[in-house]
Order: sequence, then structure tokens, then C-alpha cells
Amino acid sequence: LSGGSADENGMVPFAYLFIMYVVISIGELFMSPVGLSKITDLSPQRIVAFMMGIWFLSSAYAFQIVGFISKQLAVESTDVNVGGLQTLAIYTDGFGLIAKYALGAGLVVLIFSPLMKKLMGNVH
Repeated sequence: LSGGSADENGMVPFAYLFIMYVVISIGELFMSPVGLSKITDLSPQRIVAFMMGIWFLSSAYAFQIVGFISKQLAVESTDVNVGGLQTLAIYTDGFGLIAKYALGAGLVVLIFSPLMKKLMGNVH
């Protein structure tokens, strides 16, 4: 999306970065309380605290996966100064692939949501 508005040096406007940080932060603010609430509702009373710990542990594993992906997308610039135009195509393709995987995962969740609702019982 932002790759199309890059200038001749391969630099994209700062507004894209700012807007994406805002969107991701708002999404995280919505997801965390809802997830913890569902864990409280769906877990047996004696293991609620343990399941909340699993929730935060899964976040830690997600951060590890993100670190691995970012290392794979990193551009080696040992001796030569790599400009924005050279890296623009690499990052645009990389983030496009991440977006495709995210959309695929979202579709899988949508497909299995009736089964998850059935397993949840009367918890809304």
C-alpha cells in the first residue's frame, strides 16, 4: 500500500508508519481484555490463573515468531550503504506475504468459528 507512494529515493511518507502503529495499538487494546475475559469465562475456576499465564506465554511466543520473521526480512548492509529504493521492493514483498498469511489465518478462524461457538456453550 505504501510502496506506491514512495518518492524517488524509496522513502514513504511517515503518515503510513504512524497510522499503522495507531491501528495496531488500538487492535491490541481491544484484543487483550476480550481474550482475558473469555479465558476467565471458559476456564474451570481452579485453573483460571494458569490459563491467563498461558495467554501471556502465547504472546511471548508470538513475539519470538515476529523476531524470527523480522530477521528473515532484514537487509544485509555490511560495507555498502543500501538505499531506500533498493530495500523498498524487498520490504514490500515481505510485508505483502505476511498480509497474505494473516488473511489466510483469518479465513481459517472464520471457517472454524461455528465449531468454536458450539464448543463454548452458553458463554457469549
